[in-house]
Amino acid sequence: MLFRSDKPELLRIGREIWVLQTPVFELTVFKRASSAVLTLNGQFFKRYEIGLCKSEYAPAGTYLIRNRVKKPSYRTPQHGEVEFGNPQNILGTRWVTLSATGETPEVKGLGLHGTWNDALLGRTSEEGRIRFSNADIEELCTLMTDGSAVTLAE
Repeated sequence: MLFRSDKPELLRIGREIWVLQTPVFELTVFKRASSAVLTLNGQFFKRYEIGLCKSEYAPAGTYLIRNRVKKPSYRTPQHGEVEFGNPQNILGTRWVTLSATGETPEVKGLGLHGTWNDALLGRTSEEGRIRFSNADIEELCTLMTDGSAVTLAE
């Protein structure tokens, strides 16, 4: 029996695929433009719309991904630890911890995360740090590994 698909992006017998031996993904967050650009081996790969916290909580500089967390909990001064799934947890489906490198000063609690409220994308908000749609942060967590470079640019 032959398999026929109306989706040409699916793999099929006889179709050629390319596998990169050492893919290097890097992310640049453009704070003023509320966007982030992902590159693969120095070439444009994809652009994302993001939401940001106040600038002083996410200073420009160079960072590395320290770890990636699925179903993160969230800490607030008012509520303490808010578990994943609680409506007061604003982190969405993923949290990515960033560590400063080089001359960039370390910032406590800096990271990339998802959001349950896509209306917060494209603008500044009091909540969270650097927000992506849940689908976008899940994609980034798949493509980027611990140690991947993240640059925050004004």
